[in-house]
Amino acid sequence: MFFKAYSVSSVFTGSVLKRIINPAAMASNHRLLKLLTCGLFVSTIIVFSFFYGWDVPNILREYRTQQVHEDRQKQRKQLIKEVCDSNREKYMEIPLREDYWKTFLVDDNYRIIYCFVPKVACTNWKRFMYMLKHDQLSVDPNNITDDVHAVTALNYLWKFPKEEIEAKLKNYTKFMFVRDPFVRVISAYRNKFEWITQKYYLKYGREMLQRYGNWSNPPETAEELLAIDKRVTFDNFVQYLVDPRSEENRFFDEHWRQAYRMCHPCVVQYDFIGHLENLEEDTKQLFELLHLQNDMKIADAFPNVTTTSVLLEWFRTVSQEDRRKLYKLYEPDFKLFGYRKPEELFETEDQDRAL
Repeated sequence: MFFKAYSVSSVFTGSVLKRIINPAAMASNHRLLKLLTCGLFVSTIIVFSFFYGWDVPNILREYRTQQVHEDRQKQRKQLIKEVCDSNREKYMEIPLREDYWKTFLVDDNYRIIYCFVPKVACTNWKRFMYMLKHDQLSVDPNNITDDVHAVTALNYLWKFPKEEIEAKLKNYTKFMFVRDPFVRVISAYRNKFEWITQKYYLKYGREMLQRYGNWSNPPETAEELLAIDKRVTFDNFVQYLVDPRSEENRFFDEHWRQAYRMCHPCVVQYDFIGHLENLEEDTKQLFELLHLQNDMKIADAFPNVTTTSVLLEWFRTVSQEDRRKLYKLYEPDFKLFGYRKPEELFETEDQDRAL
């Protein structure tokens, strides 16, 4: 009975495919071909379940989930292409120079390239690349104690000759993860300025207090600042970001530099774009793409993760003008990666004060 059913389906598909492959009808019959393929898949599963006891509901559920994941990636890539094509001069001006690959990590054994964006699960993904480099796939990533942020801990793409950089970018599987741009800005502030270190105080904090905190002579050290219970405020930080002088002599720090300026999605064709808001599900899909789903453990998320629900609270002291400027600054990230413009932040200041 099985072989008879199989031969009938073969005849059926053969006759239908002859019509579909006709070039003149190919475009209009694309949906029919997709439905036919899906139907054959389902019928095959049913037949094999009858003879071999396959768990049909579970298989179909996994198939549907896989289709959702694949469609989501197609949509993310298509959106990037459309945004890039809409303003090629703005997004595609980045040349293949080694200093543009500072945030790209590479593993030659697994032929993987990861572009890291700080404040987007960056530490855990660096641990992942560390595990690949040292062939420690069975190790719990939470138990890795080495400083994965050290330049010597991982293989950076910029260290290779130009020809090798181009070859790896062309042939390796490339992935990146992104996050709501404004939430990432808040996370960067919390990490670097709420309990500021001496490094960030001397490099940025003292200047912010002088320019935007009406403080002509701030304390010399971060310890002194904290001792008198003073801080660089979030408002000060936003004022710094939207001030054109801030990048006159140096790039933004990587913790708040725009993702598109670090990972160049209009130049690099990524095989996978993950979203932090969907981290667990996207990570599982990525591991399947890399054929590592049976070897890797997903690292635990860090506590105190900032989410979009706190936007209004954080921006309450930020003026409407600075909010608009900040959005303009990060607008490419919003558009390229499909994040919604937070319209609730651009209401009148009277409404803000009423909150």
